[in-house]
Amino acid sequence: MSATLTSAFDAYCEKRLPMGDESTFRQFRINLKRFSEYLGHEATTDDLTDDAVQRVMVGMVKRDGLNPRTANKFRDNMLALWRFLCRRGEVTRWPEVLPLREPERDPIAWTKDQLRRLFDACQQQSGEFAGVPASLWWHGLHAVAWDTGERIGGLLSLQWSFVDLESRWVTVRAEGRKGKSADKSSRLHEDTVLVLAAMKSKSLRNEHVFEWPYCREYLWTRYGKLLDAAGLPNDRYHKFHCLRKSSASYFEAAGGNAQKLLGHKDGRVTQKYLDPRVVVGEHASDVLFRPAKRVS
Repeated sequence: MSATLTSAFDAYCEKRLPMGDESTFRQFRINLKRFSEYLGHEATTDDLTDDAVQRVMVGMVKRDGLNPRTANKFRDNMLALWRFLCRRGEVTRWPEVLPLREPERDPIAWTKDQLRRLFDACQQQSGEFAGVPASLWWHGLHAVAWDTGERIGGLLSLQWSFVDLESRWVTVRAEGRKGKSADKSSRLHEDTVLVLAAMKSKSLRNEHVFEWPYCREYLWTRYGKLLDAAGLPNDRYHKFHCLRKSSASYFEAAGGNAQKLLGHKDGRVTQKYLDPRVVVGEHASDVLFRPAKRVS
């Protein structure tokens, strides 16, 4: 007898994701809902076929205009659950769905002018979050992100007990970072410490430095409005990860080790974070002779 994939996912979480973070659960649920919507009924274990999963992937790209990477993430989620059910003997046919080919895009970092506009917009925000003025909250978040190259999830998990304003050292604990395998300690700039000190004076009761009193989705909504206010691009390539790529790119360009900054084990992953406009290499146009006469 077939079971719903929603109930199967509950078992998957209990066995395979006992320490999973909310973003992982949220992504799975979005893709389970997407699968059911494409099928026209609630997805069950009987629907786990190569053809069904592939049709959804192609539809996401051709019908909905989504990125192949998003479709492949749907595939990853469905196949992880599918293989789990195969190992338990609840599904007999193993998946053989191939991923869609993803175009290789150059990483995008903010330019120096855009970064100034971004930080200016942070300082112009009104309202407050958990007692902290929004202008300080956004400024502090971006300043720490710039100094550490940390992901947004790690930043939101940062606790005051792991911030030393005197030594300027901050530690994002492994439990709040992607992979949950290692702490990451960084030294902050003096300017960043001043912002955090001002924040701390307003948030004596908050456990987390960047206490967010709303749902996580609203954070992205507010950030989009901040980008609009700054007159900056507001798309999937220019969100919090763009700041992480910016920090890595300018650090590498200044002679630093971006791989170490980002905490990547594989340098090939780091290359996907370095904007070639910032980390300037040698270009053909810089060294080749000009075969044509210059236009006057």
